[in-house]
Order: sequence, then structure tokens, then C-alpha cells
Amino acid sequence: MFKVILTIVSLLFISLDAQDMGTQSNKLNQELEVRNSKSYLDAFNFFKMGDFTKSLKLFEQLSSEYPEHEYVNYYYGRSAFELEQYELAYSAFDRVLITNPSNHRARLELARVLFLMKGYKEAKKEFEQVLMSPIPPTVRATIEKFLLAIKDQEKGYKLNKVAIVGFGWDDNINNNTYLNNILYGNLILDNDTNKKSDSNLKFILVGNLVVPYEKNNKITFETTAIAFLQKQRHYTENNMFLTSFTSGIGYVNQDTKFLTSLLYNHAWVGSHDYMGIYGTSLNIKRKILNDNLLSVDLKYKKKKMKAPSNHGKNSSLKELTVDYMMPVNEKKDSLTLSALYIEERKEQGTRVDVSKDIKKIKVSYDKKIFEGYDTGIDYQFEKDVYLENNINLPDRVDKIRTIILRVGKKLNKTNTISTEYTNINTKSEINTYTYKKQSIVLNYTLIF
Repeated sequence: MFKVILTIVSLLFISLDAQDMGTQSNKLNQELEVRNSKSYLDAFNFFKMGDFTKSLKLFEQLSSEYPEHEYVNYYYGRSAFELEQYELAYSAFDRVLITNPSNHRARLELARVLFLMKGYKEAKKEFEQVLMSPIPPTVRATIEKFLLAIKDQEKGYKLNKVAIVGFGWDDNINNNTYLNNILYGNLILDNDTNKKSDSNLKFILVGNLVVPYEKNNKITFETTAIAFLQKQRHYTENNMFLTSFTSGIGYVNQDTKFLTSLLYNHAWVGSHDYMGIYGTSLNIKRKILNDNLLSVDLKYKKKKMKAPSNHGKNSSLKELTVDYMMPVNEKKDSLTLSALYIEERKEQGTRVDVSKDIKKIKVSYDKKIFEGYDTGIDYQFEKDVYLENNINLPDRVDKIRTIILRVGKKLNKTNTISTEYTNINTKSEINTYTYKKQSIVLNYTLIF
């Protein structure tokens, strides 16, 4: 009797195993059938082409028909992620993991979504679980970067520090004219100035502190301090020391960031206290069209000269800067268009070289040529129109063309070496201010 019972139980388990195998086989067949369907292939091709709006729509339809399909939910989540629809992406990757908890790709994507949604504790847990799996070294390195970023967030503040050491050469440090004769009224004067060239050593320190507001993580308190020192080899009267300090409040709303700040800059030239500048600024950055970035910067400043003999140069300045950056060549390179307008007005005195309107446009192209090597070129045109003029001289209008070439090599995560060549050609209605100059600098940059 006991043997009969055992036989019946064994047959029952065999029957259940057969049913389970049949279910698994049916499920596998269904998955293959869906992946070979026209709807899936169309959605997948749109995803590969980068048309994430169309792929999201098609995968959304497939997900409603096959809510447990692993591949449908995965690419539904990836499409939503690329369109920054993080809540949809989270739900899709979560469904993948319910179906298959060992899908490390989906778990990694889920962790990234949680990080961008500022769920740092949950993101850390998912990242650490992926790290326990056999994953490629590049993926492991990426996860470790995310974990370091989470560690920074857990500190309650973020402190960025940069140090730059540069060695440079300038063939016309005083911007002397290259013309042999200078026109003054109806007189033609001989140019008796000598163009001076010199090498220099530069030191730059930058610190940026960002502290999120505990009660609202969309609000931050941000402070930036910069110190710049340039020492000339021969003409020490051209030595320069600059300090810059800005502090303000930032607010992030989806794709837009607002930062309003107070600022103060101070300059020493040679051994003299030269000038101070103080004011306010408002910066607005907005991410548009996926990875395109628009930046608008408004400033109102007061310039105060320190030497009594220069008080006639005291002025107020209004500035507007607009930058538009767009990725090109599959996001490997970038093109930036910039426009600047400055309105400077003197506050006292009779000097005619203070009040002016400045208009500037710049085009920059940055390109990666090899792994770790970056190049860039800037073309800039500036027009300075002076509003007051000496009766013995023409109305002063300066036109300045600047070309900059850059090459950089990233040595590792924190060290970069770069060189920069600058060519400036200035033409003025007043010959004294017509000049050319070239300079080159070699920089070593450390992020710590």
C-alpha cells in the first residue's frame, strides 16, 4: 500500500514538472514570437536610430499587450529614460525585475533612474547589488563613479576644487601698435614705442561649494572663489593678481536652473592696488532638445578704481550674455554660439575712454580626435563703440578679431595637460589702439 502511495505521488510530481516545463516552453515561444513581430522590430529600430519618442509609443503599446515581457519592458524603460520620463522608466525596469530578478542590466538602469530622481539611498542599494555580479570592468568603473557621487550627496554638500599651473609667452604685452605713424588731428606723429614680449608663469585656484537646502532639495546655496596670479619674467610692472568671489542661491525646476548671486572682484597690477568690482548677477540655464543647453547671464556691476588719478574711470556696467551649446557628431563633439553685450557708463570726470557699448559674438567648436585627446577652436569678433571722443581725434571704434586654438590630453581622471594659442588683431579708428598680438600657454590642470 505504501509503495502504491509513493508511486501515485511520484506520478503527480512528474505531471506537475511536465506542466511547468510546458508553461516555460509556451512562455519562451511567446517571447520569441513577440520579438519577431513587426511591432517589436519597428520599435527596436526606432530605438537604435535614436528616435525615442516613436520607440516609446510603440513599446508602450506592446507593454499593455504583454505586461510581463522582459525585453518589451526593458526597451520601454530605456526609451523613457532617454526622454527623461523617469517615472515611466522606473515602472518599466521594476516590471523587468519582477519577471527576472537576475537581469543586471535592468537593475543598473533602475539604479540610474533612482539616482536621477534623487533617491540616493535606494540607488546605492541597487548599485551595490549589481556590483556583486560578474560585470565588465567598464560597467564596474561607472557604478563606482555613481557611488562616489552618492557619497558626496550623503555629506550634505559638494566641494569642487581645481588648481591650474601655466607657463606662457606673449609677443606684445602692452598692446603696442605696429603702425609706424600715428595720426593726431592733422598731425602725423612717428611711433616711438617698442613692442615688448615676455614669458610668464600663472597660478589659478578655484573652489566651488554647493550646499543643498535641507527642507527643499531644489534649492542650493552656492559659493565660488577664484585666485589668479600672473608673474612676468622681465616686466614685473605687468604682474597681476586677481581675486573673484560670488555667492548666491540656486533653484532647479525640471530642466531649468536659476542662480542669483552677489559678486566681488579685486585686481592688483604690478605693486599697486588697481580696482574693485562689485555687483549682482542672474544666471538661467535650460536644457532643451535633449542635450542642447541654453544659458542666459545678466549682470549689473560697479567698477571702482583705487588710485585717485584714475577715479575718472569709475563706471557702472550692464551685461547680457547668451550661450547656446549643442552636441554634434553623435554627441562626441560640441558647437557653442555666444553673444555678449556690455553697456559701460562713466560716473564722473571728463575722460573720453570710459563710456562705451561692447558687442561680441563667438563661435566655439570642441572635438575629440582620439581617446583622451580634445581639441577646440574659437572665433570671436568684438566691436567697441566709444560714446565720447577727443575733438582732435576721429570717433573711436575698435574692431577686435580673436582666434584661439586648443589641444588637451587627459592624463587620468583628475589630471589634464593642455596648450592654447591665441591670435588677436585689433583695428581702431585711432591708430594708437591698432595692434596685433600672439600668445601661447601650456597648462597643467588638477582636480582634487
